[in-house]
Amino acid sequence: MDFSHTPYDEEGSTWRPIPARYGSFLTRRQAELWSLVLDSRSIPCCVKAIGSDWQLLVPEAHFDSACNELHLYEEKNRDWPPRLPPSRSLIENTLPTVSVLILLATFQIGRASCRERV
Repeated sequence: MDFSHTPYDEEGSTWRPIPARYGSFLTRRQAELWSLVLDSRSIPCCVKAIGSDWQLLVPEAHFDSACNELHLYEEKNRDWPPRLPPSRSLIENTLPTVSVLILLATFQIGRASCRERV
């Protein structure tokens, strides 16, 4: 993985930018994340800054496999992190809470009366 501003030349191959989902450029975070995905699959890549935008470049020979790997990555991580479960309202929590408190108070009163007998 190369974070230089210009792609390195590997055996005279030409480099193609990976298309972004929205628009023609990636954010820095997305370019670096995608470069890690490609690096984990041993696909050579290069992150290139163009002003405030970023491009992820791969050799022409690896373009199709890189796009396929990134598509699979995006599909598998579409809903990550999972959403939080809905919170319960206070009214729903009141009855169980009061029941447990009454049970604890009854238990404590019973223990105190047993100590007085001894």
